[in-house]
Amino acid sequence: MSKPNFEAVKQKVKAWTKRNRLNLFLLDILEAINPILRGVANYFRHAAVKHTLHYLTWYSWWRVMRWIRAKHPHANWTWLRRRYFGKDRISEAGVTLYRPDSVPVTEYKYRGSKIPTPWDTATALG
Repeated sequence: MSKPNFEAVKQKVKAWTKRNRLNLFLLDILEAINPILRGVANYFRHAAVKHTLHYLTWYSWWRVMRWIRAKHPHANWTWLRRRYFGKDRISEAGVTLYRPDSVPVTEYKYRGSKIPTPWDTATALG
């Protein structure tokens, strides 16, 4: 994943979790962020991006947590955990924050000369 692509994804997540969106419900935020994270993870799953997807998981989790803390400034962690966490995942109404690092990453392997071709290589080179 190139740096501009990665920065664009981070900016999208950041835009949805800014303080000017505190009037929304967590469900709205999750429904907006999850397709972004899922799309990036599925698009780049054939590249060597496991560490990048892990960092994106961490980044999105902290951005959403900061948004929750800003939405409930006087709440403590115990109340937040009871209110917003499922099984150690941020969730509301059955929708959980998507984890991009849960996508299995398989590198695309170039097969070299094993790729079948309809042309004869002897006549193509000669």
